Amino acid sequence: MIEELKDIENHVLADLLKNPSIWNTLDVNYHKPRVERLWTQVGESRLMLHVIHPCAPGESLYHPHPWPSAMHVLKGRYEMGLGIRHTPGIKEIQEMMGGRSPLIDCGKDEHDIKVFIKQICKIEMNGDNHYEMLENKGWHFVRPVDEICYSLMLIGKPFEEKDDQDIPKKWGKLPELEEDRKLDILRIFREIIRLSNVGEKIWRVGG
Repeated sequence: MIEELKDIENHVLADLLKNPSIWNTLDVNYHKPRVERLWTQVGESRLMLHVIHPCAPGESLYHPHPWPSAMHVLKGRYEMGLGIRHTPGIKEIQEMMGGRSPLIDCGKDEHDIKVFIKQICKIEMNGDNHYEMLENKGWHFVRPVDEICYSLMLIGKPFEEKDDQDIPKKWGKLPELEEDRKLDILRIFREIIRLSNVGEKIWRVGG
């Protein structure tokens, strides 16, 4: 999906950012990090603009994606943990309770279905990076470091089999952003894209 996202960036993104009426909004604030999201339909895919706010280590939500996705970190820096859903044995549970296990308990209270994630790796995305997630068993978290991070996300049709189907959704309907904030976010992304394009042209001329 990275190539599809790059094609959108190269050919239609600038025009999309000039048309506020096509963008929907969500304030994803039920868990840290807070994400201000704008999204619009592009063919059979959905394009999202993300404004991701910083949070402290350990506060980011580990979560799966119910659809294939490609991301482009445009500005800012965030760390990302990658993991898989895991059913622990008794020994692992005992070690986790003693603080010695790499497993992450995603259950929040006694009424939650316990979801354990085995972290595979943690990487840092710093500015102009693309990556994609194409497996519904994969989980991740992102945590902006020091400052707000701006990114693009392209998602496809949902997987037929969802890995998060038994996780309670307790937060209900998410609020939308104010119109002024939507316009401000579009302005910020237009400026980021403009500077990126200018930098690319300068590099080509200089090279």
